[in-house]
Parts: sequence; structure tokens; C-alpha cells
Amino acid sequence: MRGLEKAVFLLAHSALDPGFYRLYTIMMRNQWKRREDILKQQSLDLRRIVRFCYERVPFYRSHLNEANIKPADIRTIADLEKIPSINKTDILSNPKAFIPTGMRMNYHPAYTAGTTGMPMHFRISHNDYVLGVALSYRSWSAGGYTLGNRMAVLAGSALMPDSRYAILVKANEIARNVRFLSAYHMDDASLVSYLDQILSWNPSFLRGYPSAIYEFAKFIERESLELPKLKAIITTSEKLLPHVRMKVEEVFGTRVFDEYGANDGGISAVECDHQRIHVNTERSIMEIVDEDQRQIDVGTGKVLATSLKNYAMPFLRYELGDEAVATDEECPCGRGLPVIEEILGRTVSSFITPDGVLIHGWFFGWLMIDFGEAVRQYKITQVSRTKIEVLIVPGNGFDEIMIKKIRALAFAKCKDWKLDINIVDDIPISKSGKRIFIESKLKPE
Repeated sequence: MRGLEKAVFLLAHSALDPGFYRLYTIMMRNQWKRREDILKQQSLDLRRIVRFCYERVPFYRSHLNEANIKPADIRTIADLEKIPSINKTDILSNPKAFIPTGMRMNYHPAYTAGTTGMPMHFRISHNDYVLGVALSYRSWSAGGYTLGNRMAVLAGSALMPDSRYAILVKANEIARNVRFLSAYHMDDASLVSYLDQILSWNPSFLRGYPSAIYEFAKFIERESLELPKLKAIITTSEKLLPHVRMKVEEVFGTRVFDEYGANDGGISAVECDHQRIHVNTERSIMEIVDEDQRQIDVGTGKVLATSLKNYAMPFLRYELGDEAVATDEECPCGRGLPVIEEILGRTVSSFITPDGVLIHGWFFGWLMIDFGEAVRQYKITQVSRTKIEVLIVPGNGFDEIMIKKIRALAFAKCKDWKLDINIVDDIPISKSGKRIFIESKLKPE
């Protein structure tokens, strides 16, 4: 059966792109190249994308001219410091200016909320999309994953196709050999059902939101239930806190490999078996910079992303809203990929209904993304089991109908929730200096 599953997996990915398997094998070899060879290739790709942006992308023609920069001025990663950074506000104010002119290109529509609470729709070129898929599988290989291995996914819309279309979800499950388990409804009955599905299907890996897997682990431990036999657990989409890692590894008896990704910037990184975080270099350049936008080798700074392969909507020195801790240490695992010490931020709360059902906070994040440019920014706060405060900075086309839709969707998830929705001009930054856009004021039980 496993042989058939792998054959279906490879066939589905070949249908996505005939060159997928060859690309994957190249990416698997690339990670073991020398650091200097990896950086040399990045610089070559950088020169190509900067020239393309200057010649084809209206925003960057103006942006570089205003900074008195020509494509020939950008030769290496260090030269990126010459280019002023951009952020989501720059993109959202005129997204069409980031789309190349005078050419047709296959692309995949994408969207993100990131860490800023500002939903954004963008484009990923087909080649960059396929590369991203191959790099995901390469990243998981650090935990022992091979193509076609069974994987259960405990998450929400960020990691699965639109759940409104059951046939699409099922096709995706078959093609990728995964099973999707919703983090948007985690009462005792649901968690028992999830465990039963995992035990009967016997996947090798569990992937999902750290907080959701943590609650799953605590439930299994509390109820003294049978444990699945997993090779590894892969956490993603929010910060993995130390106590969460400890509990999950203790309960499941296996290693946790933490993964970081920002598809809008093309950035991805994952832990190896030495617990060092390796940054994938083929899709994007990841800079960690100080307050003056200068690259740092050691210490904490803001993360900037520069597209290398997304010619459908490239971003140069794009501020993701994340922070990371840079290190100049090398990893004993032998991979030549750059290493970072830690990713900061991306803590997303789980909400709880009056009858005790856990609902991951990304439920509201992806609800807001559905409104596109009509919601410029938001903040969702659970202040009690029945009350949720919603702050919205409206964008183009926002109206009362959308407010009614938000209430209806929240009511469908929990009929006892009362939403206090307020339209505001701005959402202040927290005392820590970060934008916390999904949080719960309730104390953990």
C-alpha cells in the first residue's frame, strides 16, 4: 500500500510540474554545498532579479531611481543595504505597481496575515511555487521525511486548502498523502476522533501549530490514551515556546523539528537534528538588520526578505514584521545553509468557548484574509469566554455587510460568542513594540 501511495504522490507532483522530482533531487544535494558556493549562487540570482525589477516592475523603477541606484550597483548580498526597505503598507497602497509589465506569466494567487495583522494578497510565479514545495519536503527530511511518507496535519486554513470545498481537501490529502485535522474545533470528542484517525492510519509524522499540538499532547496525557508511533513532529506558523517543545516531546516520545516560513517573502527555515535553524537560500535572501537597516551577523534584528525566483510579484528588502537572532556559528551537521539562532514573535493565542472548546486564533486571521483589501489591519482579543473584541482598520470597499458576515461566521463557530466590533483609524503597537493581532486575555487552565 505504501508503494502505491508513493507512486500516487509522485504522479500528482509530476502533474503539478513535470520537472518536480528532478528539482527535488537537486535541492536535496544543494543543502550540502559549501557556504561560499551557496552565497555565490544567491548573489548571481540577486543580480538577475534586481535587473528584472528595474526593467519590468513600475514600483522598483521609481524606488531605485529615487535612491539613485542602478542594477549594476547591486552585485552581492552586502550591496542590498543600498536599497531602502519596503513594508506591507507600501505594497497595499498600490499592489498593481509590483506586478511586472509587458509580459504574461503563470502564477498562483496567495495571501498572508503574517505577524502584522494586515491581510495581503499577492502572486507567486509557478516556478517559485514548485520550488517552495520542493524546499518544504527538503526541510522535513531533517526529521527523517522522505517523499510520500504519511503525515497528519493539525492546523487550519494556513496549511490546508479551502475547507469549504470538501472535494478539494480530499484531493489534496490523496495527492500529498496527508490527513487534515482541524485546530479550529478541539473539544474532547474531536481530540478523541483525531487520535483514532492517527492510530488507524498510522502516519510517520505530525505537523501543525505548536499550541494545537501542545493541547493535543496534554489531552492524551491527561486521559492516559494510547500513543501513536511517530518518527518526528514538525511545528510551524507560530513561535515554538520551550515548555511546549518539552511537553510535546515528553508525551509523544519523539523529536520536535521547528519550521519557520513566510511565503510572501519566499523565506523558509527549519531545525536540523542538532537543533540549529537552517535558512533555505534558493527562493529568497534573508537579512537580519539593525534599526539603521544594516545587516548584522550576531544579535537580534528585523527580518527582511528579497525574492530571488518570484518573478510574478517580486519584493526587495521586504519587512516581514518578524524578528530573529543572528549567529555566525556553523552547524556540525555539515549543511552549508546559513544558520540563525532563533525566530522571535508569531505567538498566536487559542480561544476558548464557554463550553470549553479550543479554537485556534488563526480562525479569525484567515476569516479576515477573505475580505482582501477591504480590511487593512485588525486585532482580535478574547476578553472573556463570551466576549471578543474586534478592531478593524477598514480598506477599500469595507461596509456593514462585511461586519454582519464576521458576526455570522463567529456565531457559526460558537453561538455564545458576542463580538464587540469597532472601526478605528489605527491599531497601536503594544508596550513591547510589537503588533499583537490575535490574543487572549484568559489565563491558561
